[in-house]
Amino acid sequence: MPISKEEWAYLAGFLDGEGCIQAYKTAKRARRPKITIAQKDGEVLFWIQETFGGGLWHNTKSGDYWLWYSDNLELTDWLLRGVLPFLKLKRYQALVAMALCERPDWSKQDRLFRLLRLLKRMTNEEIRASRSSL
Repeated sequence: MPISKEEWAYLAGFLDGEGCIQAYKTAKRARRPKITIAQKDGEVLFWIQETFGGGLWHNTKSGDYWLWYSDNLELTDWLLRGVLPFLKLKRYQALVAMALCERPDWSKQDRLFRLLRLLKRMTNEEIRASRSSL
């Protein structure tokens, strides 16, 4: 069954508020994009996994919480393209992660990571500016 706009928008809102878009190092020192969302209650994360795929992990050792994640390149790229029109706070991180999906062999020294740091800084400045204007 195709995913509705409402479901993409819900995932985007959840990702904006509770999620993390990051890059992790592989054993070969390449950078790969990863999306994670952590919650104490796993109900919404079960729905996300059932609807969009990805993995689900229950941590009981260092606190009791659930973690949904996508670290598969194809799935992560598809998810980011689906939520991108609805993202507000993590839009820049999503764009950089999508670039990583297209070129997963980029290393830490590449310009992409300088861009990621710049975009993160810009996003944080936008958040501070929007809070100060309230």
